[in-house]
Amino acid sequence: MCVSTERNMKEVTVENTDNDNFTDEPEKKGAKNDETKRADYFTATNKSLEDQAGLLSQWFLAYLTPLLRYGATSSLSQEDIGCPSAIDKTSHAYETTKAAWQKQVEKVRKENEAGQLKYEAKLASMTEEKRAKAPPFQLKQPSVAGALIKGFGRWTIAFAFLYNLLSALLAFVPVLLLNDLVSFFEAGADTATYKGFAHPWVEVFGLFLFPLLVSLFQTRH
Repeated sequence: MCVSTERNMKEVTVENTDNDNFTDEPEKKGAKNDETKRADYFTATNKSLEDQAGLLSQWFLAYLTPLLRYGATSSLSQEDIGCPSAIDKTSHAYETTKAAWQKQVEKVRKENEAGQLKYEAKLASMTEEKRAKAPPFQLKQPSVAGALIKGFGRWTIAFAFLYNLLSALLAFVPVLLLNDLVSFFEAGADTATYKGFAHPWVEVFGLFLFPLLVSLFQTRH
């Protein structure tokens, strides 16, 4: 009785061991494939996908294609997303803003010193009565807004406003084109008597082009 029980226990142990080996191999193989995919898509760890992209890739967001393709088949982790762009890092924003603030403080200090000398010279030329009524010298204060603008870049902010303005203005163009095309078809769709902004097929192409431009400008600000 004891011999048969021990034999059954050994058989069960062997079966469990075989099952464990059978189930572990596919997991390891799948994990290896995932690592291979990750290595194929993301080879640089010290630069973001945006910093590695070219001009057209940045405008059309094509640099996100490998990330989206990989995310469609596997779950993404923080390592897959990678580091942020160099200009978007907090360290970059802190260093540039700090340097701009220090320049702002030094500039205001020199202006206050020069203004103080002029104020004292002006007081010296006054009579005692006027000197007593003269307002005190007002010290200038450094501008936080000016430091932030210089820190992030004047041209960066200017282009952001420009892109925003262009996208807002171009958003009205498809409405005008669509209204023109509706009038064209209501009038019988005769190109000989049509008096619109452009040829109907040109306006149809504009319905594709202008929304595309609006999307591109919106991704840049």
